[in-house]
Amino acid sequence: MKPFHFRLQRLLRLKVAEKGQCALALGRSRHELGMREDELRAAEDRHGSMTESYLRLADKPSCPSDWILGRNALDAAHRRVQERQTAVQQAATRVEEARLRLVEQSREVEAYQRLRRKAWEEHNREVQRTVQKDIDATAGEKFTRSAAPRG
Repeated sequence: MKPFHFRLQRLLRLKVAEKGQCALALGRSRHELGMREDELRAAEDRHGSMTESYLRLADKPSCPSDWILGRNALDAAHRRVQERQTAVQQAATRVEEARLRLVEQSREVEAYQRLRRKAWEEHNREVQRTVQKDIDATAGEKFTRSAAPRG
């Protein structure tokens, strides 16, 4: 009996390795997204505290330069929040792209595994046919020997 050999085994191994790389890339993208979300929360907290400080400044009489400095700091904090929101959106897009790549690789691996399973089943049927032929031939020889006249 010949051993089972799947013609596309190297390609299957390659696709499994690519799927692993896609899974790692998805993990890295998710980690990056988490970091960007943390940065956004920190920027929002800073913006909130600066807004409170600016509003407290409005309750007190002060010089116009304090108002201008406070407003500039508040505007800068607002820009940082917007930048962080953009970074979060970009990271979320990268996560989705990585997820889609992983899904595609998973489908390809599954397709090659189905092909391998079908080839394995066909190999087993062929082996069973060969074994059955050998059994039939052996049984036929025994019958022929036992039916032959002795003489």
